[in-house]
Amino acid sequence: MIHTIQVNKNNTTEHIIHLDHQEVPLTIKPLTHNQAYQIQDTPIHTTTTKTLQENTIQEIRQKNKHIRQKAILIIIQNTKQIPKTRIETIKENPLITIHHTTPEKLIQTLQKLLQTQTPQTNKHIHTKNNTLYHDNKAIKTYKNNEYLQYIQQTLTQKPTQTLQQAEYQAQKTYYKHITYDKTNHNYKLTLKQKTISNHKKLTRALQEKQLQLTRQEQDEETLCHTNNTKTTTLPPTPWNNPLHNMKKDHQKYLTQHQTYHNNPDTITHLHQNQVPRQTILNTQKPDRNIKKHKNTYTITKTQDKKTNTYHTTKDKNQARYIRDQLEQNQYNKEQIPQYQRQYNYNKKEYQTIYNNKYNIIDYYQQTTPKLTTHSDTKEEYQQQQIQQHNQ
Repeated sequence: MIHTIQVNKNNTTEHIIHLDHQEVPLTIKPLTHNQAYQIQDTPIHTTTTKTLQENTIQEIRQKNKHIRQKAILIIIQNTKQIPKTRIETIKENPLITIHHTTPEKLIQTLQKLLQTQTPQTNKHIHTKNNTLYHDNKAIKTYKNNEYLQYIQQTLTQKPTQTLQQAEYQAQKTYYKHITYDKTNHNYKLTLKQKTISNHKKLTRALQEKQLQLTRQEQDEETLCHTNNTKTTTLPPTPWNNPLHNMKKDHQKYLTQHQTYHNNPDTITHLHQNQVPRQTILNTQKPDRNIKKHKNTYTITKTQDKKTNTYHTTKDKNQARYIRDQLEQNQYNKEQIPQYQRQYNYNKKEYQTIYNNKYNIIDYYQQTTPKLTTHSDTKEEYQQQQIQQHNQ
């Protein structure tokens, strides 16, 4: 198993970098303020040659005293001259290993560190007490034993995968033949390219899947005894996994030959005048089940001729985020505090990724039509006809 690099939230430059060709995103984790990355419990610090020139040798030696475990330092060259004396001063601490790079080659340097610093892929992976162990080291604890077994199988078959990739493959195996319909907000069970049934609850869809798969092997009398299955904690769904919504590049229509322009300034001109594209990812109404009153937004839902109020906030994006989560979980009020914490934690990510699909809709809802109609058009037409008749 390959471990992913963790990124500090304060390090705003490399948040959306994808290190390998599978486009696995980096794990964003709150680290210390002076630590940019972390891999296999090894801190990775970054600095530039410009900042090294501004610091004195005494300041660098004082910083070296704070590093008491093995650490990696990446020096990014952004000046013509390299401060060799200051770099030699850093090397006085034997716990620090230095790697030189440029801003353009920072991704390649992190890729090499990811390959060299992670443990060997042939080390043993086993489970014990619902905990995944890699080389006798506890990695993560899961509440669903079947989900844990799927993760162990995928990591055993493909040891070069990261834990995030293995979890995504295990989620697809666990929820096989089940998909989520965003339009009707229900779970669809599909077997042999035919829709068998639709369910509002995910547990009902899993029970129906188990019945349909075992129907060919068991009689109806034995099926009645298998209905009483113990309810366990369900693993995360694959359609909510970040890997499921990753953009895939299609290689079918790409040309192998490089195109050239007669005018060398054509490419720079196109890049300067390029307009960023905006696409609507969801054609549903963005403010469904949300009522606005002055500056507050209230999430409501009418069912069986009864209107229920779920949450009230002044943040429009928060109301939409909690509404989306409630739709996927059958409007369970008990989970609303958890959704609030998730929104506060992923606020910037939600605004940059998911909120773009509502920009175009909000623009056309807020604009007023330029063409206006007058109620006295008929009277004006009659006056014109009278004047023409008198002439």
